[in-house]
Amino acid sequence: MEKRPFFIAGDLISNAAVGALAALATHALIAPYLGMFVGMVLGMVLGMIISMLLTTLLFSVIWGAMEVMLPCMVSGMVAGMVPAMWHSSSAVAMERGVWIGIVVVLVTYLLSTAFSLNKEGQQA
Repeated sequence: MEKRPFFIAGDLISNAAVGALAALATHALIAPYLGMFVGMVLGMVLGMIISMLLTTLLFSVIWGAMEVMLPCMVSGMVAGMVPAMWHSSSAVAMERGVWIGIVVVLVTYLLSTAFSLNKEGQQA
């Protein structure tokens, strides 16, 4: 698990940006009348495309592909699905996307910590 402040800040920045842009794109491009299921699927695909583009072209150059790709993909998929389910303003969609990105980073770090400990509670 990464403990250097530069990389922790990078995880937070990249996931918040991916979440905000995925939520904003979903809000702008997917019509509410399509229904929740179709909106969620389209939002997930759109979020994946946005996260792949941003992480490949921008964030992986700065912070490394393996460290950034997994949480950003999850942030993009979840943040792409949320505006398709809850129709609101673009500002609210972006704010939810930022918070989704931050929560994904926290969950990723918690799971990484939990799985790096062995049964005695010592670092593996």
